[in-house]
Amino acid sequence: MHPGSFVVTYDKSGIKGVAVKGTPPKALPEPMCAPEGVLPRLDDFKGSPIVLRYGLDGSQRPGWLMSLPGAPKPLRAFAPEDCSPRGTFVARPKH
Repeated sequence: MHPGSFVVTYDKSGIKGVAVKGTPPKALPEPMCAPEGVLPRLDDFKGSPIVLRYGLDGSQRPGWLMSLPGAPKPLRAFAPEDCSPRGTFVARPKH
């Protein structure tokens, strides 16, 4: 298996992964909490489309990051071990 970056989409049609160009960023550990574990914690967004990413939160810790489509800020963060909420933060742009 070659290292790389992938965008994974999960919706009613299933899960799909697509390789993206560029150098992979910092390696992330595999999450123990599946994306489905975050969804029950989003009661205020039931029925609404959301964007759920696995990446680094504002403290550079791996986690699930939730935002609304078209409104990437603020992000709500969830721990990758047990899907517990970590709070909300605004991502800083990369320079």
